[in-house]
Amino acid sequence: MTAAFGQLAALLNIIKEKAPEYSEAAKLAALGCYIANDLENYADTTCAQMRKGGIAQT
Repeated sequence: MTAAFGQLAALLNIIKEKAPEYSEAAKLAALGCYIANDLENYADTTCAQMRKGGIAQT
């Protein structure tokens, strides 16, 4: 599952690089890339927590 976020980030990064500089497409692709990377990190951390026995309720 986390690989899908990495692939999405890579795709959006390519779109950002191919789009005209400062265009709306480049800005949206950059934002999407940032979000995809953030979700990948979140998913990785959550999976690691689940493997350790779950997430403690506080």
